[in-house]
Amino acid sequence: ITVHCLGDEATLRRWLVYDPRQRVQGWRFASYMLLHSNALHLALNVVIQLVLATPLEVEQGRIGVATIYLGGGVCGALGASLLQPSLYLVGASAGVYALLTSHLAHLYLCHGELRYAGWRLGAVLLLAGADVASLPIPALLGCGRVGWAAHVAGALAGPLLGLAVFPNQSKKDARGRRFVRYVRLLSAVSVMLLIVGAVLGNVYLIALPQLRKPSS
Repeated sequence: ITVHCLGDEATLRRWLVYDPRQRVQGWRFASYMLLHSNALHLALNVVIQLVLATPLEVEQGRIGVATIYLGGGVCGALGASLLQPSLYLVGASAGVYALLTSHLAHLYLCHGELRYAGWRLGAVLLLAGADVASLPIPALLGCGRVGWAAHVAGALAGPLLGLAVFPNQSKKDARGRRFVRYVRLLSAVSVMLLIVGAVLGNVYLIALPQLRKPSS
């Protein structure tokens, strides 16, 4: 909110936006989350992330939620850089999607101890479905391209990061602690491999060919 209110179009946006021509400047894969296209874009992301993050912070702690939010944003940029390689990115939508889908990990880990678990699962699926249905709207209204790849990558990262970093789990878990530990380890390894693969893909498939391309 502060960056949006105090931001200078010529300065901050030039240094913080995710620019596909500046992939070597690694901070852009996270700093683009501080920028938004307009006040409505900012308000929607802030309100939705507060609604999603508040119960998670109460039940899983701030560090885990912050890790998922920032990690989802980075994963979103990595995914978009590979699937929509010419697209500029602004906004925290990928981090918001990671928060949304991390509720699935939270429901799994705390199975049997959460109130209204079925309603919470339904809310997650409803919000995700509503966004998928609304993806074509900006293009139809002539508002520019949507970073759907960032949304998808953030949404995929949410459950994996949640299983890996959320500290709390059910104390009455009949599935066995060893199995849950195995699921946590598998999720952590999976998300690390995906991130490393995306970084290498950006370096060897896109960034290096761009650097080698003769200037016109």
